[in-house]
Amino acid sequence: MKSKMTKEVVPKLDRILEPLVSSSAVKTLITDKGMEFKTVMYKRLVEKYKLDSIKPKESLLYPIERVHGTIQEKINQAQDGSPRWIDHLDRMIIDHNIAQLEQILNLLD
Repeated sequence: MKSKMTKEVVPKLDRILEPLVSSSAVKTLITDKGMEFKTVMYKRLVEKYKLDSIKPKESLLYPIERVHGTIQEKINQAQDGSPRWIDHLDRMIIDHNIAQLEQILNLLD
């Protein structure tokens, strides 16, 4: 998404949620404290799908933001130019496992 403007975020979120909510896969949205999640337009969307909307304390969002940042970093580093995170998932898992193994090996030294 190129913008965090409500008029762009909410319609895209609506298109994403429609199939997920109809299959009962989503019941709660966890968001940050961005202004796009405080608008009437967003509140109507939440009401439309009868969802709960949670804005946890920032310390609880840190792991999510860290994962998002890592995914974005891997996408930016990719040579194939695909903006889809799913196209990079295999490489991210391998890199993560290598990093974990290196940490364990360092502890054993």
